[in-house]
Amino acid sequence: RRNRTTGIWVTVTGLTAGVLLQGMSATPLLGFGLLCVIAAVSRFWSCRFLAQLSEEPWHEPEEARFSFWEFISQIRTNNFVRFTFCLTILSFGANMSAPYLTVYMLKKLHYSYMTYSAIIVIASVAAFLTVTRWGKIADRFGNWVVLRLTLLGVSVFPFLWTMFRHPAWLFMIFLIAASASFLYCPTE
Repeated sequence: RRNRTTGIWVTVTGLTAGVLLQGMSATPLLGFGLLCVIAAVSRFWSCRFLAQLSEEPWHEPEEARFSFWEFISQIRTNNFVRFTFCLTILSFGANMSAPYLTVYMLKKLHYSYMTYSAIIVIASVAAFLTVTRWGKIADRFGNWVVLRLTLLGVSVFPFLWTMFRHPAWLFMIFLIAASASFLYCPTE
């Protein structure tokens, strides 16, 4: 339920930001500045609600204490360490390529802010609509199958951005990336 609510708000705010930037395309610096101010106010407002939460202090068990190097030294024997390493590399690659996608679409492909926002939002919508299906696939075939499929897709994803210039191509890539579970697994 929380993920659904978050997905709806991500979609609404993404489209709103696109409409705002498109409306202020004559003065994009002012539009981006306004978005940054809105984001800052929202985060401060969020902190206000977060400060109202109370939580019991956590006491770390003795067996949970280990150094970073002790953790890394278990990479050959511990699945969790390998999983952590895998996600670290994946996050590094995604975070290195993601900022260039925005610049590529806006500057190189000359997409409007509305087209850019629509492409980004379609990924959120597709992920929102298929997240339950990914969970069912993980339950049926195991998390390893989902990880292999998604890691393969994420690895190829940045290369696919460059193949064609038309926005429909990126729409298709984002849709497939988020909802590929229907291609790999028959309906139960």
